[in-house]
Amino acid sequence: MQSFEGGCSPIQFSPDGKILVSGVIRLWNLETKELWKTIETNSFISSVAFSRDRQWLLTAASFRYEDNLVCLWDINSSQSLQVLIQSYSRTDVYSVHSAIFNANGDKLYIETSNGIQCWQKSRY
Repeated sequence: MQSFEGGCSPIQFSPDGKILVSGVIRLWNLETKELWKTIETNSFISSVAFSRDRQWLLTAASFRYEDNLVCLWDINSSQSLQVLIQSYSRTDVYSVHSAIFNANGDKLYIETSNGIQCWQKSRY
């Protein structure tokens, strides 16, 4: 059994099965079994998802209603393309649980304690 040191949950495979991402955000090349890249973030990541073409990574982070963040990342540059939800206030009444792309890649869904938001590609 192969072990990847330094990983933590959540984990997700890329659509082509060649890259594994762990929630800190570390991307592992499964062919070479080596760490491919790390994307720096100060948030505890609770959900990760690849776009269908493996160009973007969607992350959701939440910490006790205080730190709610959903970001869209360019995987190749390791840069945040857009912050879709950002809230660092105890006055907000929801927390972010997860975020995913649909199979076609033209929508993404963000699950919060208030329900599920659907975002069309034109919004991100």
